[in-house]
Order: sequence, then structure tokens, then C-alpha cells
Amino acid sequence: MMASNLYKIALVGGGQLGSRYLQGIVKSYLDVDLYIVDPSNDSLKICHERILEVNPTYDIDKIKNLSSVDELPLTLDLVIVATTANIRWKVVSDLFKFGREVTYAILEKVLFQREIEYSQCEVLLRENNVRAWVNCPRRLMPIYSQLRAVVAGKLNEVVVTGGAWGLASNTIHFIDIISFISGHDDVSVVACDILNPSESISKRPSFYETFGSITGVCGDVEFNFSSEHGLGTSHLIQLETDDSSITVDEIAGEVSFLKDGLVSIEKFEMPFQSNLSGGLAESILLHGKCGLTPFTVSTKLHLPFIRCINNTFKTKYNVEICPLT
Repeated sequence: MMASNLYKIALVGGGQLGSRYLQGIVKSYLDVDLYIVDPSNDSLKICHERILEVNPTYDIDKIKNLSSVDELPLTLDLVIVATTANIRWKVVSDLFKFGREVTYAILEKVLFQREIEYSQCEVLLRENNVRAWVNCPRRLMPIYSQLRAVVAGKLNEVVVTGGAWGLASNTIHFIDIISFISGHDDVSVVACDILNPSESISKRPSFYETFGSITGVCGDVEFNFSSEHGLGTSHLIQLETDDSSITVDEIAGEVSFLKDGLVSIEKFEMPFQSNLSGGLAESILLHGKCGLTPFTVSTKLHLPFIRCINNTFKTKYNVEICPLT
């Protein structure tokens, strides 16, 4: 099915992840007027190269490369904000200068570093009638829909273990998938036992990553996430019910089911962002909906974690705001 309308899509924040969104969009059926906002020429170059990797005949010259959101047109169908968390609120607030109208938005996680920015953004989106989602994409993956059906109403505990998998930056992904599987969005983060936070183990300069553990509850599902030095970068996700144990190895693409003393193993694929974003854009622009987490729900999932980790950094390391993204 071909889309007949010309849709205005803006990507704010080119970089590594932002460029993966573009790969999906240029492979989609959508006819798009594409705007990329990034002050870095290197990031713009990455975006162009990534587009040509998947669509060698794409006319790069028709893309509008901008250095500021102020240069965007006054009406946009979809805005994707793929910046780092420390500047995301400013980017979103700047979008609505000059009476700009935005119909839909996708925001990257971690949403914001400061607690107040969550309520500010929620108000701003509501006042401007923007439908927004947060990119926690495991909800879109068939394996997690399958697991949700398998453990429906029976999930008691989720344990994530591994090495340098990104405890600070990726915890929200696992809280989100627990919410998706269990159907609960009431979260309490009991403890953030942070060990040796460092810029050196983060993928991005000026942002911190950490080892340690984070424990809490989502609805009636307990969770415990741990990251230990010296165990590489892999992780395992264990789902526990009264009568079964399920272990997901996302790196190997394997899920094992243990029940009544019997083990079965299934293979699965973790799709890349570039294979998800085209379908996402089509679903949003053609049907007004998608499978990502609605912004208001994601805010509820984010805030207990943000409060806990900021409090831990303040009391333990005298850092007012945890520099995570």
C-alpha cells in the first residue's frame, strides 16, 4: 500500500541512534519531506551515509539540514527527538516557539535528567495537542508479546544480571517491559546501590554509567537489576512465575523455558531500530497510533527511577543531577 500524502518529518539529533530512525523511514512507503536538525556536520554526514546504505538511490539533496529547531517549518506531522537527555526538555520546549504545530512526537529515553521536566513536558504536549510516545522498543518485538501471553497474570519476579550492560541508561527499558508484560504502571524503586559511576564506562562523553544494582516493584512484580564489573557487556533476563522460569538471552537470541523439570529452548531475533522505525512512522502517520509506550505512561515509569538515582548521586557522590542519558 502506498501512502499518498506528503508528510513532514523532523529528526532532532542525528548521531548514531537518530540515523537509524532515518534508515527505517527512507525504506518505508511514506512520501516524506525530511528535516534533520543537528549542529554537527559529522552527525549530518553519518545520517546521509546511513540513508544511502539502505536506499542508494535516495536523493540526499532534498533533505533539509538545519542547525536549530527554530529553522523548522511551522507545521510538522512527526518529530523524533533523539538528543541526549540533558538537553531534551529544551529541544521540546523550543519546538513550540512561534506557534509551531506538531501532530505526533517520539522521544528517546531516558526522557529527562531532572524531575521537574517530566511535568513541564507533559503540560506542554497536552496544551499543544501532541500525541507522543517514548522509544522503549521491546514492546514492538514479537518475543515479548509471546512472553506476555505465556506469563499473563502469573509473573512474580524479573531479574536482570550481567556485565556492563548500562545499568543507569538501560534500567528504564526493563522497567518498561515489565510494565508491558504485567499490565501495571505503578512503580516503586526501593534501592539504587550504585558503584563507581564513571564517564569511562559510558558510551557517550560527559555522561556517566555505573555498576551496581537497582531493586523495586512494578505492580505486584518484584525486580532486581544488577551490573557487575568483569562480566563483559552481555545480560540475561529471568522471568519467574509460580510454576516456571524463563530466561531470555537477547545477545544470543535464545529464550529457555523451564517447567516441571523440563527445559525447552527457542530462537528469536532482536530487530534493529532501523527495522522498526519505518513501520512506526507508517503506523503513526497513517493510523494515529503505535505500539510504543505513551508519554504519560512512560513518565510514570521513569519518575521513581529518576528520583532514586538522583537522590543516590546527591547523597553518595554530591552530584545534584545524575548525568545519564
